This record gives sequence, C-alpha cells and structure tokens, in this order.
Amino acid sequence: KHTQIIDMLILEQLRAIYCHFCDHNIKVEMFATDWIFTLFSCVIPIEHLGLFFDKFFKHSWIFFYKLVLHLLKLNQETILSAEDISEMISPIKEGKLKSGTRNFLSLIPLYDKIFGKNSWVDALINCE
Repeated sequence: KHTQIIDMLILEQLRAIYCHFCDHNIKVEMFATDWIFTLFSCVIPIEHLGLFFDKFFKHSWIFFYKLVLHLLKLNQETILSAEDISEMISPIKEGKLKSGTRNFLSLIPLYDKIFGKNSWVDALINCE
C-alpha cells in the first residue's frame, strides 16, 4: 500500500524522476521498503529518532510521504544524471543529500518550518 502511494506521489510531484525510474525499471520497493518497515530508523541517527517519531505521530503518514518526496527532490540532479541503477538508488536508500556528504537528518532543524515553527516542516512543504 505505502509503496503504491509513494509511486503515485512521485508521478504527480516529481514526474522527471518518475519517468527516469520507469526508463531504468526502478521500482519504489527497491529503495523505500526499508524506510517503510523501519520508519526511517535504518538511516536516521539514533539521537534524532525521537524528533522523527514526534513528527510522525503528530502528522502520521503524510509526514512520511513528504519526507520521501523531499529526499528524492534533494537528490533529483544526481538521480536524473545517473545511468546506472546503483548510482540512482544508493544516495536515496542511504538517506544522503545531493552532496553525498551529509545525512538527510541534518535537515531536522528545519522540521518545525515545514509544519509551521521555522524548522523541518518548511523544507518538506517546499518539496510540493
């Protein structure tokens, strides 16, 4: 269910990435299954999990989906320029930003902006 929703959101919000994934036979399950089963705990440093779960329990799966879209948007240039499946999937599966040097959880200070308090929420809204 969640992978189907993510797939449809990518189609609607990030069409270039969706088409690129289709061209290379990349399925959402290839990079999002671990995130779904672990609620991102496979990539979020343990010291930030509490903040993630606070936002997840407050905003539910909508927050999760926005985070997925935001992570893809941050890596859009890398994804679209890659021709090899591992080059496309590795940065997003590992939760890295486009620079490849910072974990996407470095965005947590932006959390409240996304949902209204000058923090992460603003960054996620901007991915719409």
